[in-house]
Amino acid sequence: MKKRWISLLLVLALVLAVWSVCAVAADAQKADETAEETTAAEPAAEEPAAEEVPAEEAPAEEAPAEDPVAAAEETEAADAEAPAEDSEQNHIHAVNREDGCEEPSFAPLTVTGGKLESGCYYLTDDLALEEPLCVPKNGAQVTLCLNGHTLSLADGVEGCIVFLAVSDEDAEPSVLTITDCNGADSSSNYYVDETGALVFDDGSYAWQEAYIAASEKNALAGGRITGATAGAISVGDYNELYLTNVNIIDNAGRYGAGAVVAEHASAVLDSCVIAGNRLTGEMKTSEKQILGGGVYCAGTLELSGTTSITGNRAQDAQNNLWLDENAEIKIGSLGLDKQAKIGVSGAAEQTVLTGYADDFSDNFTSDDLTLTVSAVRENGFTDLTLQEAVYTLTLDLGEDSEPVTLEAEQGKSLRELNVEAPERENMQFDGWYTEDGGQVDAEAPLHLTGDTTLSARWTQDEAQSGEAALLTYDPDAPITKQEAAKTLYQMARQLGLDTEAGQDVDLTQFEDADEIGEDAADAVRWAYAADLLTEKDGKLHVTDELTQKELTRMLEDFLDLI
Repeated sequence: MKKRWISLLLVLALVLAVWSVCAVAADAQKADETAEETTAAEPAAEEPAAEEVPAEEAPAEEAPAEDPVAAAEETEAADAEAPAEDSEQNHIHAVNREDGCEEPSFAPLTVTGGKLESGCYYLTDDLALEEPLCVPKNGAQVTLCLNGHTLSLADGVEGCIVFLAVSDEDAEPSVLTITDCNGADSSSNYYVDETGALVFDDGSYAWQEAYIAASEKNALAGGRITGATAGAISVGDYNELYLTNVNIIDNAGRYGAGAVVAEHASAVLDSCVIAGNRLTGEMKTSEKQILGGGVYCAGTLELSGTTSITGNRAQDAQNNLWLDENAEIKIGSLGLDKQAKIGVSGAAEQTVLTGYADDFSDNFTSDDLTLTVSAVRENGFTDLTLQEAVYTLTLDLGEDSEPVTLEAEQGKSLRELNVEAPERENMQFDGWYTEDGGQVDAEAPLHLTGDTTLSARWTQDEAQSGEAALLTYDPDAPITKQEAAKTLYQMARQLGLDTEAGQDVDLTQFEDADEIGEDAADAVRWAYAADLLTEKDGKLHVTDELTQKELTRMLEDFLDLI
């Protein structure tokens, strides 16, 4: 029986050996037939030649002598791993939403800083730079696909992420294109929350904080540029920048923390998010007006898609897109989506956008509360400018009084607007209140976002005489100690006596403090301080009826005060 099994195994081994020799020979013949084509075709840059199995190295006639079964398995595995024609070798990295880059020679970005020669590159993984990347001046053409990954600075490294060296005015401009083929077909102004829901940008700072937090969990659409200490991207004079589906988040700098566009430079942003960037360090006197927590623009900036520039800060204030006096904003041919939000900073009377038939005023807001983005439509075109924020402020005095209206400049206080505390007979003015019940500080700057109504609140003034005070009491009811204190308190005020004494008395020290009426608290404090009411057994006994002796003593002590 044992011999029979050995014989069967030997036969099986012989069959496998013969089969493997035939298979390898067939592969070799096929390789010889296509040798000329293989030699003519250059391997793509992103696919190292070492990973391929050259046809001329395949054995033509020899079969492995030691282990034919293993040889056959290795041949099958090599065939399975061989890249398909025009697959990864000709990977198309999208550079905008319309089409892909026709250039097939994208190479992995392997450098970790320094000069970046003309060419097309892509990230194979998150990349931390040891020093900033520099695009040379005068005609360099660089395309970088983030490929869904993060480009940042290594720990301890300071500076920007990438900059375009200033080109000569009469030379060909250098062009930097940063895109993301991994997120090119999706909006980038949202993050994915823990439930898997898409949370779109609502313009709030809270959204930006959540967006940055989501980035740590790889929940953003598209790659991101982050971690710079001197601004993420800088575009020098006479150069061009193109960004598509790029997230520039959580960078720092003295100005243009997200991006800097020089006076003679241009930038195009398509469906990008610039958020959570911040200005740091002390500004020089000459740089007081050089801001841009998100983007500092002195040149030309074109916006399209779902581009969002919000949630960037200069110290503690919103500062997103800072417009230099020479800056020009354009809307790209792809249009600006309704979800696109751009916070704008600049000077009063400064033009934000001009020459467009569509009204883009809903896409732009002023970072400065003293200014507002004003839309003026004329001859079929809408111009957007930064104007002094002036709103109608309505003061509602209540009851039958006619409301008072005035023009209120944003950032001025009620006091600066000459709004005085109103008066009403037998009423005490408690202050101005908003529609949601918040009290307005008359000395604080107003933060208006539109026409606003403020309502006056009043409380009934205390009785103007001792006689009037007595009329509030039940004439048939016995008088208690606190009622007597209230009466004497009102008389003291009419006589001009000091009724402020004792206002710091803590009534909670008495065991019967909860029996003191709210309207009697001030009177009881004063009476206790003036020895008109005395403590006994830890109580004031304010609800006890007065005896004739006690009333006489209180009146005598009151006369002593006079």
